Amino acid sequence: MSNKNDDYRKQWIDVIQESSKQYDRTIILISSGAIGLSLTFINSILPKGIINPIFLFISWGGFAGAILFNIFSHITSIEGYKANIDELDHGKTPNKCWSVLTNALNYLTLGSFFIGILFLCIFGYFNIK
Repeated sequence: MSNKNDDYRKQWIDVIQESSKQYDRTIILISSGAIGLSLTFINSILPKGIINPIFLFISWGGFAGAILFNIFSHITSIEGYKANIDELDHGKTPNKCWSVLTNALNYLTLGSFFIGILFLCIFGYFNIK
């Protein structure tokens, strides 16, 4: 029975890892694409002028923040894995500080991404009508 549970547990760990990879890729892809798309939008659709550019700048800041927080979360995740392996090798219980920091960075990534989307939509609303 224990072996079956171990197999089941391993499957869920694999699913979590794959889901995490997809999340990270999606955030970076959409954030980068939104910045590029907004630059194209400015140059081709709004050659006469921009209304309320502060919304666009906040949006870019949100997307840039999402990318940076995501990169930092990768670094803290890797460092956390290394520290946990080292602690297990020395018979210690793994410290959760890296995990807490990585989770905080993931929430900051999501929040920054949401701010980027929200302010890009607001910018578009004022400039398309």
